This record gives sequence, structure tokens and C-alpha cells, in this order.
Amino acid sequence: MRTLYDDLAYNKILTEIWELVDATNQYIVKTAPWTLAKTNEGKERLKTVMYNSAESLRTIAILIYPFMPQSAESMIRQLGIDTPIEEQGMESIAKWGGLKSGSRIQSGSQLFPRIEDKEAAKILQDVQSSGESEKPQTASAKKEEISTEQVTIDEFMKIDLRTGKILEAEKVKKSKKLIKLKVDIGSETRQVLAGIAEAYEPDQLIGRTIVLVANLKPAKLMGIESQGMILAGSADGKIILAGFDNDLPQGVRVR
Repeated sequence: MRTLYDDLAYNKILTEIWELVDATNQYIVKTAPWTLAKTNEGKERLKTVMYNSAESLRTIAILIYPFMPQSAESMIRQLGIDTPIEEQGMESIAKWGGLKSGSRIQSGSQLFPRIEDKEAAKILQDVQSSGESEKPQTASAKKEEISTEQVTIDEFMKIDLRTGKILEAEKVKKSKKLIKLKVDIGSETRQVLAGIAEAYEPDQLIGRTIVLVANLKPAKLMGIESQGMILAGSADGKIILAGFDNDLPQGVRVR
């Protein structure tokens, strides 16, 4: 991350941070502290699990501070840390175990509310502007609708469409529609969420060349950041990814 800061590669920095967030979440799920608390033997293990979780949150708070200062400061306060976050810096997370024993956790509001599956699907649908109208339209009505949404060539050119190659694909837990992708767009690798799980299996996607909206503002779905949008069409409920007749290298501008 220090190297990425030197390169001003902020998008890649956020990708690295969210890998730690995901790993922390998986650690909590796998160790199941709510189950450990039910037995005396489990309670001994619970002490370590809770400390590791809190220490990881402290690390995450410091890492996200340049991007989400208010949320980071709230996390530090809730962890019972008195030292202002700007005085801690990267050096404080160089070694594991910076959270002092005996620190009293402070109660507070939920900083990042969970987005449920139905809400996540709706957000994704709104972002992608996909789906068909509930009522059939006449040809003249469709023509009128298109004419009211016309854009100039300058406005269209603001959209940065790039070719990308899917390197990794996995279904998002607790979601029927979302697949998390790692997409190589030449200059960098993006993490992208796509609502295509009902149309494609993850192994069908790896190695596929797609079209990505590369300059779309990142959005969070079910706590996972999506750094772009994959183009696809939908007909009769069937989703088909946009593609090409011949192979193109990653990062080519689509016009």
C-alpha cells in the first residue's frame, strides 16, 4: 500500500483495503463467536477471536481514514482508543497487537448497515438502468421516449467504456443474483459486482472479454464495493453479456 500511495493508485489502495475487510468478515463468520460464547471452553477461544476482530477493525479504520474520515474516527472511538486517528498513522499498524488490553468498547450507531439481497438487487438494477418496462409500449411511444433522452456526442464521450478480461468470478454469499468479478482492464484490475448469477455460472465467465463502464462512481452492494459496471442486454428475462466477434486486448476504448 505504501508503494501504491507513491503511485497515487487510490483505486488499487481501496481494493487492497476491501480485501482485508472481506478477510475479517470471513474470519468472524468461520470462528462464529456467537457459538463460542455458549460453552466454557468456547469462551476461552472467544477472547482471542474478539481481540483479533477488534484489532483488525482498528487497522481498517486507519487505512480508510484518508477516504472515509468520519467513519474511521467513529470506529476508533467505538474501539475505545483515545489517541486521535491522525496521530496514529501507518506505523501503528506495522505490527499486529496495537490495541491495548483492557480497552473499553464504546457503544455507538451502526456505521455500515447491511444491505439485504432484495435491496442490493434493486440498487444494482437502478445503477445499470436495466430491465424492461412493465407495460408494453407502442412504436410511437418508444420513439418519443428515446427522443426525450437524447444526448450529445460530447456527453456520450464522457462515458469511458473499456474492454476487460475476467480473471476471477465467485457468487456473493446470501445473494441469488450477484457475482463478484475481478476484471483486468489493462492498466489495473477492478472488482465489479454484476447481477448475472441467474444467467451465468462463475466458471463460465473466467477468461471472457467484456465491456466495462470504467469511470462509473464506485458503489457498495451488500458491503462489497463495485468499481464499474459490465454491459449486458436483457430479453424475456434472459441476460446476455455484451461482447465481440474477435478477441481484443484489455483496456481498449470502446466507441
